[in-house]
Amino acid sequence: MKIFVAYRFTGEDIIELENVLSKIKNILEAKGANIFCSLFLEEHFKNEGFSSQEVYDYCSKQLLKHDIILFFIKSGEKSKGMLIELEEAIKNNKKIILTIRKNLHFAEFRQAAHQIIEFDELSNLYDLLSESEL
Repeated sequence: MKIFVAYRFTGEDIIELENVLSKIKNILEAKGANIFCSLFLEEHFKNEGFSSQEVYDYCSKQLLKHDIILFFIKSGEKSKGMLIELEEAIKNNKKIILTIRKNLHFAEFRQAAHQIIEFDELSNLYDLLSESEL
């Protein structure tokens, strides 16, 4: 199974985000999944001089190569990029898994999701992901 991890980048604490996404990646890889998460390619994108459009194009192509799109939402802040990824996932009939902090609405994501994993704390999310069938 190939999983594309989508997340909010703009305005996030990159070190914290890298820590959280590393844990999510490790959990999913332990389940046998092949993971794509663009955060781990940031250095490559910089070294190659990718423009933001080139990064977007690269990630869009990767999304199409994956079976599952996992959306990670931990705050009420909107993300234009994630909305675009959601539209692409729907258009291309991808399985959508939503991991979302409890009490956040994001109706468009909830309505499109095939599976929703709600969490209180990040440690709770890690446990739920470990226990879930994808």
